[in-house]
Amino acid sequence: MKRMLEKLYYGELYSNEGVLPRGKEFEQVNSKFSRLEEEFTSR
Repeated sequence: MKRMLEKLYYGELYSNEGVLPRGKEFEQVNSKFSRLEEEFTSR
């Protein structure tokens, strides 16, 4: 337990790591974000 708290404190572990929302709305927004990110980085 102590090691886990140290990892959180030093930024080696994130409390929301691995938590992904599910659902159609999230998938649509995520897809749009990915497309816009690719467009932005290609410029």
